[in-house]
Amino acid sequence: MAQHLPGVVAGDGVGRFQRGVRRRHTVATGPAAESASFDDRGRIWITESIEYPRKSAGVGRDRVKVLEDTDADGRADKVTVFADGLNIPTGVAIGYGGVWVLNAPDLLFLREKDGKEISREVVLTGFGRTDTHELPNSLTWGPDGWLYGLNGVFNQSRIRSNNGKEYKFNCALWRVHPRTREFQIVSEGTSNPYGLAWDTEGSAIVEACHWANDHLFHFVETGHYQRQAGAFPSFTIPIGSITDHGHQKTAYCGLTFLDTDAYPSQLRERIVVGNIHGGALNVDRLQRDGATYLAKGEADLFTANDAWCMPVALKIGPDGCLYILDWYDRYHCSQDAARDPGGVDRLKGRLYRLRYKDTPRAPKIDLASESDDDLTARLASGNIYFRETAQRILTERLGSAAAPAASVGASPTEPGGRRRFGEGAEPGTRGRVRSPELRAKLEKLVLSATPLTPSLSPSEGERVAEGRVRGLTLKSENDQSLVTSAATAIERKARLHALWALIGSGALEPTFHLKVLAHSDPACRAWGVRAAGNFGKVSSAIREKVAALAHDPSADVQLQVAIASRKINGLDALPILSEVLEHCGQDKLIPSIAWNNLHPLLETGSATFVSSVRSKERLSPALATLSPRMVERILSARKPDAASVAALVKFVADRDGQRARECLSAVSSKLTALSEPVTLELKAELKPVLQELLSRETDTPILLSAKLLAARLGLAQVDPAAVRTRFTAADQPEAMRLQALDALIAFRDPDLLTVLPEILASGPPQFIRRIFVALGRIEDPKLADVLLGEYAKLAPELKPLAIDLIMQRETWARKLLDAVLANKLPKGVLNANHLRKILESNDRDALWAVEKAFGRIREERNPEREKVVAEMGVFFREHIGDPHRGQTVFRNLCAQCHTIYGEGGKVGPDITANGRASFEQLLSNVFDPSLVIGPGYEVTTVVTKDGRN
Repeated sequence: MAQHLPGVVAGDGVGRFQRGVRRRHTVATGPAAESASFDDRGRIWITESIEYPRKSAGVGRDRVKVLEDTDADGRADKVTVFADGLNIPTGVAIGYGGVWVLNAPDLLFLREKDGKEISREVVLTGFGRTDTHELPNSLTWGPDGWLYGLNGVFNQSRIRSNNGKEYKFNCALWRVHPRTREFQIVSEGTSNPYGLAWDTEGSAIVEACHWANDHLFHFVETGHYQRQAGAFPSFTIPIGSITDHGHQKTAYCGLTFLDTDAYPSQLRERIVVGNIHGGALNVDRLQRDGATYLAKGEADLFTANDAWCMPVALKIGPDGCLYILDWYDRYHCSQDAARDPGGVDRLKGRLYRLRYKDTPRAPKIDLASESDDDLTARLASGNIYFRETAQRILTERLGSAAAPAASVGASPTEPGGRRRFGEGAEPGTRGRVRSPELRAKLEKLVLSATPLTPSLSPSEGERVAEGRVRGLTLKSENDQSLVTSAATAIERKARLHALWALIGSGALEPTFHLKVLAHSDPACRAWGVRAAGNFGKVSSAIREKVAALAHDPSADVQLQVAIASRKINGLDALPILSEVLEHCGQDKLIPSIAWNNLHPLLETGSATFVSSVRSKERLSPALATLSPRMVERILSARKPDAASVAALVKFVADRDGQRARECLSAVSSKLTALSEPVTLELKAELKPVLQELLSRETDTPILLSAKLLAARLGLAQVDPAAVRTRFTAADQPEAMRLQALDALIAFRDPDLLTVLPEILASGPPQFIRRIFVALGRIEDPKLADVLLGEYAKLAPELKPLAIDLIMQRETWARKLLDAVLANKLPKGVLNANHLRKILESNDRDALWAVEKAFGRIREERNPEREKVVAEMGVFFREHIGDPHRGQTVFRNLCAQCHTIYGEGGKVGPDITANGRASFEQLLSNVFDPSLVIGPGYEVTTVVTKDGRN
């Protein structure tokens, strides 16, 4: 039975909305649902999550249901249970003859007959269940025909693909091919990504939960993005978000690209994100920023005055309206659900529609039974639902080189006819698998651009565009510049969807592919490159064209060339990546992606790459920025190429003194890790370069760097007193002072400890932090005496860092323990992790002293904590706290590890959105903080060969 949702308010300035609300039919009792998808007939498929937050795998009580409006009144009056026995299904997608369901640890493919499941295939297995609010999610068809999904940072997964690779991952964007079943990781990073959509260019926009000002990311293949927890792969460059703002609170879930003609123009082509803590739908406008985007915040589309409202999935329907799946529960965070699973309300999940004015109801449709021409015309629809669904069906009809024709054709008993949904590989193929006629029509659509009258209204433009797409003839060859009218914009979308349908089929005809790579629209050229990378095997002419596009004027094209360079068989990636970095200017994204694809090749190909770089007259901004990383990567190879390092340093030094100084610092930092033969070879290769730099009379930063490196290599003499002067001079740049400190540590300067107290007393905290990092390389036992002597004078936020530094070596730690036992320092300076580290050492006297002074250190949960949490709950309900003093406490203590609203450290989780959703949760996390520790934050002790702990 449907009813209207009380308390829903339309966003400011968006016009008059009507909220037609859908609830579960009474036979389904309205359980909470987590994902939704529209099928070819406009029916809504949803997945229930009654089992949440259960961690164990196995048969459960959850189901997949189909909601249908049989009388066209805008309300679901028919509910069918399609599949049951599931356990927190978190994604559903329709296509290729069945239903795809994420049911961790599996991705399932379910076939249907007469509205019921008749078979179940495990397509993939290995998704984790270590954190059931970060399960794999957001099943979404990509423009390229692959099925994409996301996974959270604390959900450890391990999947073996049929391509022979095994993928171990957590937070990531992944994909699976619907025909070949191949699994791939596309990119990695963020926190708990739980929303994925594709914009008009076919770019992946991903929503990430838990971050105040970093809720949207532009994901591209091979990218590594900032992480809530866990380590980055070696040498990668983390990529940040595309947002410069935040919305109310910080927990986001569900995302859609609002490309629909049912809404006014000021709302179209906006990113809409579900805000589960704010009970709202936030809106962001994407604007191009080179090869990536910048998202600008706009007025909320929807806000609710009901705290239980939690939008978790957003979909555009056949009527063009936005459909909102509402989890609707008292608990917004998994911690609360895990603490009190019985308190989770599982029976009030809701699905409702946001309707603008008198938007017509959706007509009866069955897209799978429509003709090729009808579906091609729908590629020009103003409603993204029709464009994307028509594209998928056309891709199914085109077939794939990876699938035999017989497996996807018409039923033998129905020649040329339509299969029933689920009874074949794909519905609606009608015998047209790899149809030459359909392929030719779509190719002509991609290559045509008939100009339209720019004065047409959006709705008129859509009708004209659809008509012209229908009427394309095989004679339309010329592509013309796009003009900014509604109709031409829609035609451009139709061309891209037609191209995507062809790409999704698994192959492009070579002559057509070359024309796409020469298309006047940069988006088509970029997708032509991307298709070549997906295919892997292409003709030599296409390989040559892709290589030539490394200097395409479009940043989008350059980005895709960088990604495809290592994926296309027979393509030499090194010179291509060099060309991309030469021509990408100061783009924010391309250098990071190019580097992620380049650095593995430097393991054995450094000489080739450096030769390519040196063949250029100038040092481009991107190559200059990456040059210190190149030096570090080459020296980190199993067989470091000293000659390439010297040649690169010389090339950079002649063109950019600042970057050359950074290159020399990179060499200096790697010296201790190099073998003696490699060091001697490096010394010989760098000798003429350093001598030339030292011959320059000007006292510049690069001259100092050259002197210090030459001294470390035994090629020059340096006065330690002069270096100490550089280190202690407050008027010198911090980078230069730190470089001098590195040299003094490397020289084992005996007088360094004498100048440290002055620096620790006068330096700014951020500078002292960096000094502490460097001091860990000192082996002198007297350093602990200096730090303990200065401890009382340190800024409050530096004291925990000083203790951590002292704890790095057993001899230092023993002096710290002695100071505590002698009451020179309070016991509170040693936390449980410090004490456990001492207990793991070989110092028996220290072990006895710790047990005598501190008692037994618990490894399990302290039962007294529950009592403390309860007592403090009573106390704070009767006493009002002081937020200003609380902020001081946070900065002095909590900020050593945690970040809130962008301020603090990154050792522990960002607590802007974590652990503060309710008063009870806040109490538990403050007074029993170790109750739940995510896998990415568990303490690991590493003992180095030089005695650091």
